[in-house]
Amino acid sequence: MANLAHIQELLNTDHEYRSRFLKDPVAALAEHGFILPYVMQQNLRRMVWEAQNQGPSVPGAAVGQFGSSILQTTPLRGVNPRQIPLIIAFE
Repeated sequence: MANLAHIQELLNTDHEYRSRFLKDPVAALAEHGFILPYVMQQNLRRMVWEAQNQGPSVPGAAVGQFGSSILQTTPLRGVNPRQIPLIIAFE
């Protein structure tokens, strides 16, 4: 049986394992006996790929417990804050 706590520890501490996980998360989990059904394999691969291939982040953006929010932490030089569109998304 797979030890999820051990896998999580490896992802957080072992750069080589994390690299293998990011290249092929299904194979990296299978190394430790964690086998997923086909649909979950496809979803995991897609989610990891999307997490790595997102567009550039918005300066000052953060994701909190209740969804996304914009935190202005650094001044935007040469930009009038009133000309920046405010986008609020609820899930």
